[in-house]
Amino acid sequence: RPVLAHAPFPPSLPCTVGQVREACVTLVSGVARLCGPDELAALERRILDLAGTALPASRQGAEHQSRIAARHGGVLGLAALVRSSPYTVPPWLPRVLDQLVGHGNDPYPVNKVVSATVAEFKRTHQDNWEECRAAFTDDQLTRILESTSALAHYA
Repeated sequence: RPVLAHAPFPPSLPCTVGQVREACVTLVSGVARLCGPDELAALERRILDLAGTALPASRQGAEHQSRIAARHGGVLGLAALVRSSPYTVPPWLPRVLDQLVGHGNDPYPVNKVVSATVAEFKRTHQDNWEECRAAFTDDQLTRILESTSALAHYA
């Protein structure tokens, strides 16, 4: 079992430098592949906490930038979890993808991560979509398909 899953992880996802946050996606995705169910659940909770960072009403100032960075890091973490399972849909993936698409209307650069990840998910799962589709609830599937349509409309 990976030791990183027990560390205060992912330490660089809330970093103020966007390129550092984006570079962590590959690392988090790889760690997720190695985690057992308990470690993966703990990692998911930490990522969801970051992704749930509340944004202040004011869109200016250091607090706004800090919170956007934390939220962006969390959404990148969700993207890493989704990307850790190309071509398959493990039981936790529909929940994570549903959380991810909930950030589709967030400010840039968060919304960019959502659109890129949903497009990648769609591409990697298209060959066995009917099988994958069965893993989602009707509500999850509706939200994901609606987000895909909205993203395609504005792309």
